[in-house]
Amino acid sequence: MSPDESEAAFQRLRVLPIEIEREALPLLFHAVSALADEQDLTVYDAAYLELARRDRLPLATRDKKLRSAARAIGVDLVV
Repeated sequence: MSPDESEAAFQRLRVLPIEIEREALPLLFHAVSALADEQDLTVYDAAYLELARRDRLPLATRDKKLRSAARAIGVDLVV
């Protein structure tokens, strides 16, 4: 990305209603780490999977391993 493209992307992100659950961070860290171990995922992928499971949202990914893990724990997938 060029500096201008990067700035434009940052400006779009700033208006999103992003919420940080600070009180839940220690519990979430444990849950994500455990999920990564259980499903043989990276912590990065497990974080997305845990969020989808917790918020009962479908997961959109093309990653075969992540799709398989989602199916294994009952998370719906966007097709």
